[in-house]
Amino acid sequence: MPATAGVDGTCTTDDDSGQIGTWLKVEATTTSFTITNETDYAGPGASIIERKDYAVFSGSCGSLTQIDCQADVNNGTSFTVSGLTTGVMYYIYVTRSANSIAEGCIGCNMAATCITSTVPYVSDAGEDCTSAMSLTTNTTYSTSNANQTSGGALCAGSTENDAWFQWCAPLSWPMGQSAYINVNNQTCNSTSGLQLSVWNTHTVCPSSSLDPNVVCQNPGNQVDYYYTWPTGPGRCHYITIDGFAGTACSFDITVGSIIVLPVELISFTGEHIDNKNRIEWSIASQSNNKQFTLYRSNDGISYDKLYEEQGQGTTTTQYNYSFDDYFFTKNAYNYYRLTQEDFDGHIKVFDLVVVDNRDRFDRNSKPIKSVDIMGRPVDQFHQGIRLDQYHDGSVRKVFVSPETR
Repeated sequence: MPATAGVDGTCTTDDDSGQIGTWLKVEATTTSFTITNETDYAGPGASIIERKDYAVFSGSCGSLTQIDCQADVNNGTSFTVSGLTTGVMYYIYVTRSANSIAEGCIGCNMAATCITSTVPYVSDAGEDCTSAMSLTTNTTYSTSNANQTSGGALCAGSTENDAWFQWCAPLSWPMGQSAYINVNNQTCNSTSGLQLSVWNTHTVCPSSSLDPNVVCQNPGNQVDYYYTWPTGPGRCHYITIDGFAGTACSFDITVGSIIVLPVELISFTGEHIDNKNRIEWSIASQSNNKQFTLYRSNDGISYDKLYEEQGQGTTTTQYNYSFDDYFFTKNAYNYYRLTQEDFDGHIKVFDLVVVDNRDRFDRNSKPIKSVDIMGRPVDQFHQGIRLDQYHDGSVRKVFVSPETR
């Protein structure tokens, strides 16, 4: 990948910050590790072209501090980086050395590097079902199945280095809501890939491929696995991730919720009635619903809170709600926004309702048509109720008594 501004180009005779190189990331298992250049080209000048520069950094992407640098490292040559902190991630930038560049072969940027330590890597994932790593909903974990042993069942095939996890749906999990699992950012030592099993045995450890499962993933060349399944409140699932034929991978794993709308909205309406704006909404069902909040705006941008209505938690009974706004802005559009909040703090915003409170009835304008309540044409002197229709399509109801005539 191209170099970034975080690279210190002064550590070698050529400026590494302007070169195309390879970034490596490694977690220290003790206070030092050894880096070996294993780049192996064939052809003229290979022994020179194979030489690499290595820059080692601490910190994080965008904020790196160089802690070591080795220039012109030949194929098969090793060096040790000391003063590390166990459990901390370090970054290594590999580029061609000045001698390699001078030899030619513009496209020879590939690098092969082996990083070893005196202390083997130990995954934080469980070795077997009884020691399964607990996962929190909607939280991503970076882990590995490296150096794991065969610890139990798999939905298909054999196990070589399986990592175990357990996830339980919260007790507030809405009925009918689905969960998802995402295994991504896989970096493996072969192309065989990972095998994934999500078991449906609740809190009982699976012991056979015949035990019920909700996900059974065979290995392939995918680097991003995403599956969903329905579950219920408090339901637990064991998860097995195994490398096909012993493949070792680092990966990210997340188990989360497929968001189901907490309420099923039937209608949300507003109209001007008897000197007030009446806002109404109807709900077919509610799930984990805490409250509704109604807001009003005069420009559709800035909103003021008008009203709060307590939700019904979880129910399939239809509820109808209304609010009468007597203090709307006259001779203007009034915008109303409805939101719904569940007990987990998630907020859903529904579409706007607009009530036109502009004064359409200019005293100098004349209706294009007037009818009585039976729809028969009348004039402006008709006694009783008449309906006046105007050019903009609006209708005004007028009552004429004998006294006003």
